[in-house]
Amino acid sequence: MSNIALPVIRVDQYMLFSQKNPRAEELRNLFNQGIKRIREKGIEEKIMEHYLLPSLISEKN
Repeated sequence: MSNIALPVIRVDQYMLFSQKNPRAEELRNLFNQGIKRIREKGIEEKIMEHYLLPSLISEKN
């Protein structure tokens, strides 16, 4: 992340799929794979820097 020393709170993310959906397990696995790729490629950090840091900076001022 950026070199700006700001407290960042990480929150777990959840996606719910109806147990009545016959593809629920498949969809859960696809979601988990997508989140894993986003984290491995550093995309999560870029999203946090773009959307979260500006709001934290403006709150401090």
